Amino acid sequence: MHPPDFTEEQKRTADEAWATRNAIFEALPKAAALIKLYGKVPTFHDGEVQTVHLTLNGSSRLTTRIGFPDIFGPGHVFVTFDFIPIDVNLEGFSPQNVIFELWLRPAVAQPDHPAKGIGIEPGDIEIELEPIFGIGGSIIARNISVSWSKDHRARAK
Repeated sequence: MHPPDFTEEQKRTADEAWATRNAIFEALPKAAALIKLYGKVPTFHDGEVQTVHLTLNGSSRLTTRIGFPDIFGPGHVFVTFDFIPIDVNLEGFSPQNVIFELWLRPAVAQPDHPAKGIGIEPGDIEIELEPIFGIGGSIIARNISVSWSKDHRARAK
């Protein structure tokens, strides 16, 4: 569903962004079980970033809490992305970190913000946190995998 004032070009761009996000998510290791739980690639709309743990060597982690069985549900699922960080551009972490959406797209070097560290390689993914309140920005990562767990209200469903 698009806003009523979207042009055809805006609708096409939005649809392509969703299709890209979903295709990347579906290809992530361990994502299939989460997709099966929701019956589709879950939305992260109104989800809340719980933790961001970054390391220089080894795997880093981003954990979000999303509603279950949908954004209005009484339960929550904690979705964790483990990854090797390549470039991190985050700001605004606060006591509450609600996101409009979590986007996934192929990472592309940008001349005005070149990747730091070892640089972008084919297959690297950009994780964008589109903020409502609190944290927002992007992480360019590789070797992303997904894990998840339900809270007690979601387990009751």
